[in-house]
Amino acid sequence: MRKELHRKTHTMKAMLVCIVYFLVSASQVVSQNYPVQVTCQVVPPVGVSLAELQSPLSPVIQASAVLTDLNRPSFDVRLRLTIEGQGIVLRTRNEAVLPPIRLLSGEVKLLDFGTIKPYLDVNNLDIEGISRTQFIKSGMRLPEGPYNFCIEALDYHRITSLPVSNTACAPTLLQEYEPPLLFPPDLSNQILFDNQPPAFQQAVFTWQPQHIGIFPVEYELRIYRRQPGMQQLPQGVIMQETPPYIRIKTAATSYALSPTDPPLLLDETYFAEVQISPVNYPAIFKNRGKSAMVEFIVAPDESQICVGPQDYRGHSLTEGISLQWKMANYCDRYVTEWLDEKDNTYHYQTLRLGTNAALVDTVREVYSGRNYVLRTGCMCGSDTVYSDTIRIDFRRPAVQIPEFECGSDKGMPEPITTLLPVLMEGDTVIASDMRVIIRKAVGSNGIFSGKGHVEVPYFKYARVNVVFKDITINDEHRMVAGEMHIIGVGQNILDDDIVDGLNDIQDGLSGMSDGLGGAIGNLDSINKMRDILGDNIPPWLIDSIQIIQDLIANTSDDGLKEKLQKLLDELNQQKRDWELMYINLVIACLENIQDENKEDSLTIVSSYNTTAKEMKKIAFDPMEMPPLPDTISFNYTIEVIEYTLEEYAAIDPDVGGQMIAFSKEKARLSQMIMVDKLLKEYNSEKGSSEVILLVALFASLGDDIIPKMKNEFESRGWDMEKITNDKGIIITLCTGYVSEAVNTVYWHLN
Repeated sequence: MRKELHRKTHTMKAMLVCIVYFLVSASQVVSQNYPVQVTCQVVPPVGVSLAELQSPLSPVIQASAVLTDLNRPSFDVRLRLTIEGQGIVLRTRNEAVLPPIRLLSGEVKLLDFGTIKPYLDVNNLDIEGISRTQFIKSGMRLPEGPYNFCIEALDYHRITSLPVSNTACAPTLLQEYEPPLLFPPDLSNQILFDNQPPAFQQAVFTWQPQHIGIFPVEYELRIYRRQPGMQQLPQGVIMQETPPYIRIKTAATSYALSPTDPPLLLDETYFAEVQISPVNYPAIFKNRGKSAMVEFIVAPDESQICVGPQDYRGHSLTEGISLQWKMANYCDRYVTEWLDEKDNTYHYQTLRLGTNAALVDTVREVYSGRNYVLRTGCMCGSDTVYSDTIRIDFRRPAVQIPEFECGSDKGMPEPITTLLPVLMEGDTVIASDMRVIIRKAVGSNGIFSGKGHVEVPYFKYARVNVVFKDITINDEHRMVAGEMHIIGVGQNILDDDIVDGLNDIQDGLSGMSDGLGGAIGNLDSINKMRDILGDNIPPWLIDSIQIIQDLIANTSDDGLKEKLQKLLDELNQQKRDWELMYINLVIACLENIQDENKEDSLTIVSSYNTTAKEMKKIAFDPMEMPPLPDTISFNYTIEVIEYTLEEYAAIDPDVGGQMIAFSKEKARLSQMIMVDKLLKEYNSEKGSSEVILLVALFASLGDDIIPKMKNEFESRGWDMEKITNDKGIIITLCTGYVSEAVNTVYWHLN
């Protein structure tokens, strides 16, 4: 007993000696000084693939090295990387050929991704705990679990010697990435698609990524359908042995079924899963990135949710306000309500549609020039769910009629019986397949009296003036009873409200000199205006006039000369018509500019006043200079240097910028004043013989704007019908030319 106790005591003493020796040795190791100090850090998350560690998208290893031996100016080293865990060790091979890392004394060297990457190459690693072939075949995949990442520095020229640095380690956890979490689909969501069937079943699938990482990914949503006869099959068998009913690839984390996808049917069972895949990145996900399966059934009550019309729109047609909308779910009964803002009255009408009918309705009991507030609702049993309200400024457009063919025996279409509520100036009525432009009308409820003019297609849209009394017009703007009486012939190319004044210009060109005071300069302007207009008429008309004039000059037959003179008069009338066209177009452009200015007139004036006040602050006034003392005298010279506003703004941005802003606002205000003055003179009671500014406009810049207008006529083959149909387009294009010309004339006159 005593010997055994003595033996145990001796053993304990020996253990204590070993422990003390180990601690002393460890203390010496810790306190050992190395010429190089290294650090190592691993930034999670860290995947299980060695290939992922080599990706620049995920530089998880962050390390640094510093040469602390100040007696060495520089030191070439290389690293030894060790990854150890789960019974596997990956360590840098001594035989690996790696570039040197040069350290400078006292300088911290950050070991970036480019420096670390070669040490992660499988060809530069010794592998323990698993065969190299097996490791490579597995995709260089490491088992999940905790690992230690360690870095040491070695003398580059003595690789097999002891390390010249401390061993820096960073513990980390290697894990496979989690697949996404798929939620049950939302079968009640309302999303609108183009060409959406009324009975389309909505379904929105949403999933949430569970992994942490910045690498790009792609998702594949797969939906399987349990078809008849598969009720006894497990869901796994259905998903493995049958192709997906719906397969969608997307980079988003949700997907809404569209009308082009196979439809989800009522009372059928579906299974859905989503699979994540990295894009050009070697990440490894659990379960091959597949989410847990979600089972769902489309129940009848989920498809019958009552919703209102969406994407609700309306626009003016000849027969009334046309409405259209989209529906997320099927609805067959609708009600449309509208408020007439002029008399504050409410109206409504109902509509029943078939399964595949277009979702449109037309409100016919409306008046041109009034504002209406409308909404349409789906009638679901005792409930009605409405769309958003819209406000329409109703302007009844011109009626479109078929192409006229002289001598055609085509019968008139069967008229509708609904009568037109109101007829307004500018409306178009069809009478015997001819277009009648209304210039004045009184009456209501389909019975009207007034006047207008008829465009006759086979006379190149010559104008025939008409009057009518108590005629009947239906809701398609077609005269179904009554007579129109012809009272005169004229011509109309643009808007009616300026035709009378334009005729004054044509008839009174020779008398403009009286209105201009008889000044020779003004007479020259008139002649120049005539020349500009005359040079831009159709070339064939110019040639025809010249040919007839030559024939008249070279014939002695009085009878033939009389016939030729009549023909020449007709050609000259056509020439005046084309000249009038240019003047007409310029006036229309001026009125277009005036309308635009009216909308912004307060803003234009306010902006000008604001910039003018700023200019006063920076303007130099010599009267405000303080007097100089009498005892000071000097000689000086002045050098005048001219700058453009832009050049001066580059020298002095503050002052130059204010000058540019003032110049722009002054130009806007000048244009508004100039256009108002032009149109005021044109519309004056003295008539168009005193449109001084208009003549100046043509004389100064007619050579610039008239050829541009001519290009628009020429591009349409000088065809009056095409020109008339494209009137709005031509005016819009030419408004810009006239606007520039007005500004230029303003500065010339000032």
